[in-house]
Amino acid sequence: MKSIKTLLAAVALLSFQCAVFSAGVVTSADETTLRNELAGGGTVTFDCDGVIVLSNTIVIATDTILDASGHNVTISGNDATKIFAVNTNVNFVVKNLTLANGLAMGGGDGTGGALCSTGTVQIIQCVFSNNIASGTNVAPHYYNGATAGSGGAIFNMGILFVGDSVFIKNRALGTNNDHGIGSTGSGGAIYNYNGGMLSVSNSL
Repeated sequence: MKSIKTLLAAVALLSFQCAVFSAGVVTSADETTLRNELAGGGTVTFDCDGVIVLSNTIVIATDTILDASGHNVTISGNDATKIFAVNTNVNFVVKNLTLANGLAMGGGDGTGGALCSTGTVQIIQCVFSNNIASGTNVAPHYYNGATAGSGGAIFNMGILFVGDSVFIKNRALGTNNDHGIGSTGSGGAIYNYNGGMLSVSNSL
């Protein structure tokens, strides 16, 4: 039954890729330009190379294809912020990008250093590098309230397809407080949460 659901989801996602409209072109490797082009959804391509450093997470709230084919583009969380969050009932396709140095810190949201999704996501020929999901202790002397770090690169609660991609040096970190009690770290590369659907092929 699950394989049938996965196949239907794949067909739906491929149909989405054909139907989505062209939105814009990122012509400068900076955060403002990227956010402006992504704001309306659709197909966003690149006419530049470089590293785009984010100050805050980009929330994908509309069906979007982000395609850096033909260019060398890295989107960086600058070791300070998660890179993408994908909303429920939203389709997001990422092609030929490097997502690096994302950080999801517990105490509110320790899920998915580079990407956290409750929608439908397809990752194609991407590199996820040095992303971290870190747990925290709410207070050093409390026995409860610790937040886990889950999905160093990706935390998935929706439908996720990964193809021809590389995950390197991503980490999910737990913590200990002074009572030896703390939070867990799970899924160094991908954490597929209960109920999430995941398909990975030709990836490292």
